Amino acid sequence: MCCRSCNYHQRNKKTTGIALNYLSPANEPQWKWNEHNQEGCPYNNNELAQLYRGINEAFVKNQVKTKIQIGEAGQLDYLYDNGNSVKGNQVYQFFNPSSSNYVGNLPGIDQSISGHSYFTTSPEQKFITVRKKTGAAVAQIKGLRYWMSEYCILGDSLMKGEKRDLGMAPALFIARLIHHDLILSNATSWQWWLGISASDYKDGLVYIDKNKTDGQVYDSKMLWALGNYSRFVSPGSKRLQVKTSGVNVPQVDVSSYLQNKKLVTVVVNPTENDLDLDIEVKGNKQKFVQTYVTSAEYNLSPYKQYQDTKRVRIPAKSVTTVLSN
Repeated sequence: MCCRSCNYHQRNKKTTGIALNYLSPANEPQWKWNEHNQEGCPYNNNELAQLYRGINEAFVKNQVKTKIQIGEAGQLDYLYDNGNSVKGNQVYQFFNPSSSNYVGNLPGIDQSISGHSYFTTSPEQKFITVRKKTGAAVAQIKGLRYWMSEYCILGDSLMKGEKRDLGMAPALFIARLIHHDLILSNATSWQWWLGISASDYKDGLVYIDKNKTDGQVYDSKMLWALGNYSRFVSPGSKRLQVKTSGVNVPQVDVSSYLQNKKLVTVVVNPTENDLDLDIEVKGNKQKFVQTYVTSAEYNLSPYKQYQDTKRVRIPAKSVTTVLSN
């Protein structure tokens, strides 16, 4: 396994010219996938630690610079507990020096741990609690980052995975999930499962007809809503604390990010009403504002410009990015 990892890395670099920054050796190790329709990596924590040590040794020996990204928990609560002493509590298991499975000091291990947001989005209290506990567990290890490394809409919420939906309902659902994974879990990476899909399922950002030749391409509102974050919240951005005052609309989610003096604010407004948002930046006056809107009418489109951050219009049932400097 370890030799094959090195050989794959070397062949990939020689063939494509691309050097991989990260390698994730085991996906969703908690699941057996014994239905004979999907492969899996059903390892316990002890077996995973042995695997990580072996790959690390091979990478060091062969001077492979790719970092080993570990975790890929099939469900977020396996990162901190889940009541499973064999496959759960992975933050402690792999990054606490007191653990027999500690690998956090190995040179090839990236200082991050990843998990998947499946099966934790409903009911509401579970949705919030799981993400708070995930963030708290990761915060206990100095310098450790958390990646939300896989999600598409399955069947664990009021938004069911069956049937393709190109509209705003799944887009607003996904935007709200991204918001809470970033804010409550402090995720530093958020990754969608599938770019292009031919299925009648809510698993793709772009859809194609299931034809051998020809066919149509269909963009989804999920694609554009994800872009409200990914196009503007670039690597190295710092998430800022947001405080709301005045009339509070609980359903509306607001988060802000700063990079190179540019302020990026993303607002998820699932309500039936347009809102006017006043943004006050402590110690800094924003002089130019441009908004980008994803809604039934717009696809991450430039919407309005302002000279300051007072009364910025947030359309109903939209995901809106407010870019200011």
